[in-house]
Formats: sequence, structure tokens, C-alpha cells
Amino acid sequence: MTQTATGIPGYVTITEPQPIEALTRTAADLLAAHPDLPAPRYLSVSEGGQEISLQFDDDPSSFDALARWAEQFGATVTGEPGTDTEERPGVFCQADFSHDGAHVHAYAYVRTVTAA
Repeated sequence: MTQTATGIPGYVTITEPQPIEALTRTAADLLAAHPDLPAPRYLSVSEGGQEISLQFDDDPSSFDALARWAEQFGATVTGEPGTDTEERPGVFCQADFSHDGAHVHAYAYVRTVTAA
């Protein structure tokens, strides 16, 4: 393991904050470069959070959609059972990965018959 003069290990990739314009271009490029992947129903970009968020539908098809995005980018889909604001059972699923220096958060609250 090599360290830089600052004491940061060489395997740590340092990223610089990106302006909203750059994050928006990165989000558009991400979707355009992967037309074979399911499209999110909602996209948001946060300069403050340095994040691109992809929200998918609340139906079971989102399990597959998130799995396909996760597989493409080497991420893992995690899920947490719960209830939504109307007390309907479901699973909050998410996959997080990086694309062109931006953090991407793909997620869905999938309504189910019963929570796991």
C-alpha cells in the first residue's frame, strides 16, 4: 500500500465537487449510454449532495430494473422491508455506484402483498 504525501492511501480516489451543470450532463450521458437498461420514472441531480438519483416504479418490475443497473455497474441491491406513508407493506430497495466521478443512487419503494 502506497501513501501520498498527505497520508492518504494510494487506493483512495479523490474526487472534486462538480457544478450542477456537469452533474446534469453526467446524468444525461448515463441514461443515453445505457438505453438497454430500464429507464427510471424520476431523475434528480443534487449539487449539494454530489449525487444523481434514479427512482423506479413502486411495482415488482423495479426489482429487475435495479438488479440490471446494479449488475451493469458492479453494485449490490439491498432491501429493507417496511410500510409507506399509507401503511402499505413494501420493500425499500437501493443500489449505489459511481459514474464519471458522480455518486448514483438508484432506488424504489416496491409495494408488496406482505413485507418480507
